[in-house]
Amino acid sequence: MSDARATPGDRGRGPARERAASPVAGTSVSLRTVSEGDLQRLYEIHENVANRGPYFPHRFVSEPVFRRRFQETGFWGEKYGRLLILDRDGEIVGHVEFFETVAYLDELELSYQIYSDAHRGKGYASEAVTLLTRYLFQNLKYNRVRLIIHPDNEASKRVATKCGYRHEGTLRGAWFHEDETTTSMSSAPYEKCSSRTGMPPRVSRERPRHLR
Repeated sequence: MSDARATPGDRGRGPARERAASPVAGTSVSLRTVSEGDLQRLYEIHENVANRGPYFPHRFVSEPVFRRRFQETGFWGEKYGRLLILDRDGEIVGHVEFFETVAYLDELELSYQIYSDAHRGKGYASEAVTLLTRYLFQNLKYNRVRLIIHPDNEASKRVATKCGYRHEGTLRGAWFHEDETTTSMSSAPYEKCSSRTGMPPRVSRERPRHLR
């Protein structure tokens, strides 16, 4: 599931800003794994379902479950992973994650959130999706990466198109949304064989200022 807006007012301050390195770096953002020092603020964002926007699921888990999952996996593995999105100053502005869709498909799905209205419209989500898509194709054995987007979510449609994803079909009744059981969802996959390189448009590897 993809949404370009979430919790207003999140400023990305605190211990997480002190991390010295990010494993995936682009022009405007870098991506890094979650550290234990991030957990309190991330859970506050997680449980604030009223601020996730109209197109993001409102399910949540208790804080003990949230922390236990981190202790078990670090929110990172071959079938599921979450990376924080940092701007050029090292401020956490959102996250992007991947997960396996169906066990018998060589396919992953991406989901992302930008935590504050102040950080929307700056291309952060598009670059994060591009970076993670490339990382997955280069390092994991999957043929497809997809986004599932509500038909009315124009912002996420623009992100998908900008990142090289294309509309493939519509899944009707795929998600219970605002008392509706017949909501349609658009599937926008990116396949390894969809271009000569099999990759989204290249993103500059210039390191953000806080990593130089």
